[in-house]
Amino acid sequence: MTDLVGRLGRKFVFSFAVLWAVEACSDPNPPPGVATGSLSAPTEVTISLGTPAGVSTTAVALAANGSLVINAGTTVTRRGIGNPAAPATVTNVGTSGTRVEPDALLKGDVWSASALDLRDRVHVLGIVHAATLVRGNRVVIDGGVDARPQQVSATTQWTVTVPASGPAVSLPPGQSGSRAPGSYGAVQVFSNATLTLLAGTYHVDTLQLEPQSHVILDQAAGPVVIYVRTSVQLRGDLRAVSGGAPDLLVVHLGTSDVSAEVPFSGAIVAPNARVFLGSVSPGHVGAFFAKNIEVGPHTTVTFRAPHALLVAAGLPVKSCIDAIVADPTLTGHARDVQYQADILRYCTGRDFGPCEAAAVARLNVDFFSIASALFREAISPAQYLAVLQDRQRKLRTIRGNETLACGIIQGDGDGDFVPDPQDSCRNTPDLTPTLTNGCTDTQLPPAPTIDQLRPGFAGIAVTGDPRCAHAPSPVLPAPLGAWRFPPDPTQGKAISVSRDIDTSGCPIWYEIEVELTDGLGIRHLIFKPNEDTTLPWLSRPAGAVQFHLTTVDPTNRGAWASYAVYTKQYRARAVNGAGRRSSWSDWFRPGTEDCLAGLCPDARTP
Repeated sequence: MTDLVGRLGRKFVFSFAVLWAVEACSDPNPPPGVATGSLSAPTEVTISLGTPAGVSTTAVALAANGSLVINAGTTVTRRGIGNPAAPATVTNVGTSGTRVEPDALLKGDVWSASALDLRDRVHVLGIVHAATLVRGNRVVIDGGVDARPQQVSATTQWTVTVPASGPAVSLPPGQSGSRAPGSYGAVQVFSNATLTLLAGTYHVDTLQLEPQSHVILDQAAGPVVIYVRTSVQLRGDLRAVSGGAPDLLVVHLGTSDVSAEVPFSGAIVAPNARVFLGSVSPGHVGAFFAKNIEVGPHTTVTFRAPHALLVAAGLPVKSCIDAIVADPTLTGHARDVQYQADILRYCTGRDFGPCEAAAVARLNVDFFSIASALFREAISPAQYLAVLQDRQRKLRTIRGNETLACGIIQGDGDGDFVPDPQDSCRNTPDLTPTLTNGCTDTQLPPAPTIDQLRPGFAGIAVTGDPRCAHAPSPVLPAPLGAWRFPPDPTQGKAISVSRDIDTSGCPIWYEIEVELTDGLGIRHLIFKPNEDTTLPWLSRPAGAVQFHLTTVDPTNRGAWASYAVYTKQYRARAVNGAGRRSSWSDWFRPGTEDCLAGLCPDARTP
């Protein structure tokens, strides 16, 4: 039993380390580094990106450290499926002010350490964090105003060794060429010329993309990172060879302006310069960090997490995992697999081939799924061990075998990690252990009983929800009442507990211990987040979650719902998806309440 629980814990620390991630600490005011001119010898440059305390660098669409101007009619947003908890955050930790011109739409929070000027008809869908706020006419702020925002915290900082300049790159009109990662001098791509860049890090003196020029990113093996020493001109398009989103980071080390005059997709970092995002259609996609930022009028900035920045910064594994943003354009299993693939690509598996990374991401999701099923007691410990051992064996065979991994990714219809051409049983159910021919392995290993495992579950937190990475411990809940509907015992009872106010989106469960008048001792119940309900025969107490018990419910729920017993006392505690718990509340005796409009308290005073 101990060994099984230990393996459970180790597996989830490795596969879902976001739960235990520790943020890196750094000096909030490091001396900036600037690289100028062609270099004849290597030099070191320190890059520091500041955001407000508690705001991750990978969660910000626009982040200035001086001035920020968003011109009239511009929209700052992000793509996603039903993701109100995933805004496009805008921050300015500098002293030169933030100005948003009329009719701009900001679909997220706005932070400004200096004066914030919201002009006529600006609409902010999130919270405004600013000590000094000037509002124009008909300004709408959906989330309210925080007049005491937290101070700046340099959340991401790294030092890069800039090598000596290398050969220049110049592609004449209509010509094509490619370059491997390395150091170059001036890079100029003329109209209708195409430059292909491979995954890795480039150092260039200047980057000049002329109108109608093309840069193709071969990013199968990882992101493309370009450090530019002196000047950047973005007049041509940059796109991935696969047709997907560019996995690109451009870091400008100089002081001259960076101007994106065509739609840009990726991340730009310019800690000592101004970034101007021009008025183009359909707009710009990614994340932008600079001393000063200006967004042209009537354009759109769509946030996409700058994960390539994590590779450039070389963050420790836990901090890197903590900064990964789950893809809000996906849901369900696809979202979970992509989240694991991103962890491997940017944090833990950078030596993996693309197929191997995709296969291991799927395996990690299976590890989580079988553990979740065990904790829910949907499978037995023996079934858990059978699937665990099967997936561990397949992980060993995939590791370092890109050919096998590609065979699985390209054709494995039943998800058992046996390629379809070798699979004699192509319809095995999900999470089924199989033999090498893909047919079900019916042999179950010896295992402890679920009763033996339950005591160990209390010390293990399992969640695949990235919103839980920073979720605080729930506050102490307050039991608010237990009611029945006297005219109709079939209606059961309603139980109310004060609602936790956490806004992270991390799911919260409520544990309840109850003693009834039947003399059978303390019973234990758990209520899921989606069980909160409104009943037609009872007014919900203010600030409460309300749970409905009926006599057809199983075991302890059905016993509590019965009108043959009353509630002597109950208490509650809250548990979130990261495994963090509140303390237990004091015992509450419903018989001390007054009756409500045709209702009686559930308990009788002894």
